[in-house]
Amino acid sequence: MPSTGHTPRRVARPLACVLACAFLACGPGATEPTPHEDTGGVAGDDGTEPATVPGLLFGPFHVPDSLMSRPFSGGFRALSPDSAVAVLEAARAADVGLVVTLAGGRSAYQEPSGAFSVTRFTELLDRYADVDFGPYIQDSTLVGLMMFDEPHDPGNWDGAVVPLADIEAAAAATKQRIPGVPVGVGAPPGFLAPGAPWTSLDFAFAPYSTKHGSVGSWLPAQVQAAGDAALALLVGINVLLGNQQQPVTADQLRTWGTALLGEASTCGLLLWKWDAGYFGSPDVAAAVDSLRVVADGRPRRPCRR
Repeated sequence: MPSTGHTPRRVARPLACVLACAFLACGPGATEPTPHEDTGGVAGDDGTEPATVPGLLFGPFHVPDSLMSRPFSGGFRALSPDSAVAVLEAARAADVGLVVTLAGGRSAYQEPSGAFSVTRFTELLDRYADVDFGPYIQDSTLVGLMMFDEPHDPGNWDGAVVPLADIEAAAAATKQRIPGVPVGVGAPPGFLAPGAPWTSLDFAFAPYSTKHGSVGSWLPAQVQAAGDAALALLVGINVLLGNQQQPVTADQLRTWGTALLGEASTCGLLLWKWDAGYFGSPDVAAAVDSLRVVADGRPRRPCRR
């Protein structure tokens, strides 16, 4: 079993100082695994109390190992049975949190018709039987497990949304195999609210873009919907296409990110997705550095109800 001790927090380095080496390590030729009130640590399903550490989850989907610590405080990673421990150990060494996914692309857990299959999904989870996730849940390295994305989009499936009962069944199967892990799905809380009260599902995911109107009106609506569903709220920004199908500007990223990280009910902010060109812009790098300061002002918290 891996050690549960934390390494000391690393000295902060601005994004511009680390992008060059990160691009060499994670650029086009590199390999990458495929795909309330804020109270800090919350007791897990097994009765244990996760550690309370500084730094709310903030970072991109597919965050490179070399950037987990700075300028970000974590991110999202797709794991495989072979990569899971190595990725989680890298996050622990960087003293950051991750949201992860385990089942791969949706085609692996669809019926021939395109419908979501709880059976196929749980069979994919069984591949992780030899991985002990407990220590990473306990020390808040593992902030949440996002089962799959966009159950509310009929075009992803068989022309119909994934039934809420199937989402709950998949969440229950996940917790049976990985006790104590906060489980979520990539759907906004308004879609999930009719399924309340949820027994096994812990969090919703709401990404912001300009198509939703102003962040000042959109965010309170998401908080209210998450409260109605009795779910934790993970938020996001589509930095590559979230500005009327164009990249988000540095000023937009700073303004939106400050609002989303400042909302006490959120358990983290994810950015879609890591792109060396976008994050290599000096203006964007400065915005990211300023948002890391905001994230560091809040404790890391699991995405748990």
